[in-house]
Amino acid sequence: MRDEYQDLSPEVRKAVDDVIKASRAAGKIIHQPYGNSETVYAYPHPGGGYSWGWEGGPHGFNLKRGIRE
Repeated sequence: MRDEYQDLSPEVRKAVDDVIKASRAAGKIIHQPYGNSETVYAYPHPGGGYSWGWEGGPHGFNLKRGIRE
């Protein structure tokens, strides 16, 4: 899977960074609303780092996703 972090706008990148920090502090998956109908989430990845995603659209599909250290 290609990490799409570099493809994010600065605003979405900040939301992803914030949810990764929250997940790191909690040690579990965290979902946070973003925008009108979107969500960002992060969780500890079994192989290390944090999986993250940005979901949205009418069906809640992943718009972007990846793994950050």
